[in-house]
Amino acid sequence: MKHPEGFTVIEVMVASMILVLLLGTAFLVLESSVGSWLRSEQRLDERQNVRIALDRIIREVREARQLVAVDEDIFVEFKDQENRIIRYSYDVFDGQIARYVDGAGGTIVSYTITGVSFRFLADNRVLSVVIESGNYRLESKAAIRQLY
Repeated sequence: MKHPEGFTVIEVMVASMILVLLLGTAFLVLESSVGSWLRSEQRLDERQNVRIALDRIIREVREARQLVAVDEDIFVEFKDQENRIIRYSYDVFDGQIARYVDGAGGTIVSYTITGVSFRFLADNRVLSVVIESGNYRLESKAAIRQLY
């Protein structure tokens, strides 16, 4: 019996096609997994941003002395215990919530925000805050502890 010294062109072509099919399938599975992971990370980031902003605003409102002003979809202002005016403002174009103290330069509190609502309830003693990011929406209410 004669031993062949190499592969025929047809054998190389078949092996190459099988390899291409296997690599293509592996690539599609990997691409799908990475895409799913990135979407999951984005949703988690949106939720964390909403929670951070809402927790911070509500915590400071509960310690506030007086609610000063509100524009339902843009900002809320109140005086803190040190009589400073704190302002939380929503920038529709950048999708960010910033915190300002006595009108000085703002600090970004949250980003990737798609909607904000500030509303006074119960004779200006309670503030309702709604923050949205993507499909995630969180709402909370806070009453001012001291009015004087």
